[in-house]
Amino acid sequence: MRASDVSHALFASTAVALATAVFSFPALAESTSPTTPLKVPALIEPLVSRNLKVVVDTSGAPDCQAWAQRAKEMVELWHPIVSAYLDAPLNPGEKEVQLVFKEMKGVAATSKNVITIASGWVKSHPDDLGMVLHELVHVIQDYPPTQSVWLMEGIADYIRFWMAEPEGQPKQFNRAKENYRNGYRTTGAFLAWIEKQYKTPIVRDANLALRRGTYKDSLFEEKTGKNLDALWTEFMDSLEKAKPEAKRPI
Repeated sequence: MRASDVSHALFASTAVALATAVFSFPALAESTSPTTPLKVPALIEPLVSRNLKVVVDTSGAPDCQAWAQRAKEMVELWHPIVSAYLDAPLNPGEKEVQLVFKEMKGVAATSKNVITIASGWVKSHPDDLGMVLHELVHVIQDYPPTQSVWLMEGIADYIRFWMAEPEGQPKQFNRAKENYRNGYRTTGAFLAWIEKQYKTPIVRDANLALRRGTYKDSLFEEKTGKNLDALWTEFMDSLEKAKPEAKRPI
């Protein structure tokens, strides 16, 4: 291995370690508060993508300008952290993320490096900066076309709710209706449980396979010894066992 390759590998592993450390730093979640200035923690200064350019377009929703500035700060803060955690390029040349605000249905949508945000949602949910983080994860994922959209969305919500906003984690599940392929917070919770229960970095492993275009559901069995259906059943069973027993009236 060339010296330059060794240097790059060491930097990459250090970057991941730093990103993981930042994710576990409680004060970081508080930085998403609308009244708290967002600031890149000193711990991850080495990770900051100096060439990152965040372009904000509020021409379609001028009254969202103040909120858009907060969203811009959110992207600047989290881009280097998520990039490190998901093994994406940390210093891409002329990397740009666009935030476009306009009237539209839904919450937000991401296409390549463009995050389009519904102005109506911003007005009715002014504290929901976390949805910008979810969409930013999609920008950084930049996977080739995949049928495993459930996993892609699950990873995005895993990063949002298990790394940045733990207060948004789901509190209960409906066994008759929920499934690991539902994506979003449901899949995020499932991934978090697998990582804890089986002591395996399944999120980063799945992310790498999706990025390479080699992902197959068998990855879960390779890493845990059980297929997805068996894991989901075990996950559901664990939640039911964790429920406190109802107290009998005296």
